[in-house]
Amino acid sequence: ARTAGFNTVDIGAMATPALLLLIFLMFVGGGSGSTAGGIKTSTFALVFLSAAATIKGKKNINLYKLQIPWELMNRAFAVFLFAVVFIFLGIFALAVFEPEMDLLDLVFEQVSAFCTVGLSTGITADLSLASKTVLMVSMLVGRVGTLTLAFALSAKRPESNYFKYPKARMNVG
Repeated sequence: ARTAGFNTVDIGAMATPALLLLIFLMFVGGGSGSTAGGIKTSTFALVFLSAAATIKGKKNINLYKLQIPWELMNRAFAVFLFAVVFIFLGIFALAVFEPEMDLLDLVFEQVSAFCTVGLSTGITADLSLASKTVLMVSMLVGRVGTLTLAFALSAKRPESNYFKYPKARMNVG
């Protein structure tokens, strides 16, 4: 999926598998140094490598004979999680405001807006003002970046060096 907004094919006429593939490609986006939207290919790669390392039972994540620091992994997971949650909230809001619209079209519009892609299934003109506002906010948050926005809105408290909590042991999955 290109992020220029040009399309040579009618997106609204595409089959469901093609739309799902485009949604995935829009979500992943482009390279970290580019102006492309999405969570970025490097973030997706780090999340994927972490999942693969967890499945293999490895404690460290290595890429090209380099060990990936946990701070970087935490940042990648934060970007991934914030993006998924924000996109889900946008889809939920669109589904509430547009109950008669096809859910796949709403998902496509929301992911396209959040990832600042510019593609549409052709339903944008038929959306209510509330839904268009949801898409506008999604474009803004997606362009600024979820992690940047979260850091800007969070209360900055200095970390205490006086004590450390004990390490948690819990079952996951």
